Amino acid sequence: MAAVCDGVGGLQEGDHASKSTIQTLNNWFDYTVSRKVCGKDKNQLLDYLQNEIEQCIQQQNHVLCEYARDRGIRTGTTLTLLVIIDGEYLTAQIGDSRAYRIHNE
Repeated sequence: MAAVCDGVGGLQEGDHASKSTIQTLNNWFDYTVSRKVCGKDKNQLLDYLQNEIEQCIQQQNHVLCEYARDRGIRTGTTLTLLVIIDGEYLTAQIGDSRAYRIHNE
C-alpha cells in the first residue's frame, strides 16, 4: 500500500487532516487487514480490500468532520491510495491528487 495526502489549500489544519488520514490508513492496513487476508485468493482479497478501503475512508471522513466541527473550522485533505496485490491494483482518489498508470507505449 502507498498513500499520499495533502491538506486542502485555504482550509485550516490541513496538515492535521493529512497526517491523521495517513495514520488511520497505516493502522488499518497493519492491524486490520493483516489479520483478515489469510486464506483468501486474489479475487476475494481484491473484493475484500475494495470494501474495506471504502469503509476506512468514510470513517476517516467522519472523524475529520467531527474534528472540524468541534473546533469551528473547515479542514480537509486530498488522498491518492494505491494497493498492489500480485500484479493487480486498487486505487482510491479524493480531491485533485492523482495516480497515473504509465505504459511504455
